[in-house]
Amino acid sequence: MSTHPPNFQVRYAWHEGSAPPPYYYEYEIHIGPGPEGRILFRPGYPLDEPPTWTRSFFARPEALDALYAMTVEDESWLKPDLEAASHLGGPQMQLVVIVQGQRREAWAYGPDSALERVGRYVTSLVPDSIWGDLWTRRDAYMRAH
Repeated sequence: MSTHPPNFQVRYAWHEGSAPPPYYYEYEIHIGPGPEGRILFRPGYPLDEPPTWTRSFFARPEALDALYAMTVEDESWLKPDLEAASHLGGPQMQLVVIVQGQRREAWAYGPDSALERVGRYVTSLVPDSIWGDLWTRRDAYMRAH
């Protein structure tokens, strides 16, 4: 039996730290409501108008239950990590959780934050075949730019 409500939604965004083109990239992972998910991957800075590659996937109910537990039942990801915030120029992460009409949102900078640990889990829900395709496309984009 599922423990997450049917209107549970998550958006995780990851942005590479300060890097010259063509090394910068970013992605967003959207899941819910329901098991439907999608990833939007951009291989460059938004101002450079890079393409956005979108892929869809489905998350297993037990994976959504685990994600619900780590984002709604445990809200440690909402607490700022001041040590991680000192990683200026490093990666930036944002997590938005919507459940029962309530929106919770936090940003984190650098590794080893509670939000980054949730982000790793969200990222793991995207199938390896999709990641492989996106990394292959990014490599080709980098060679062309």
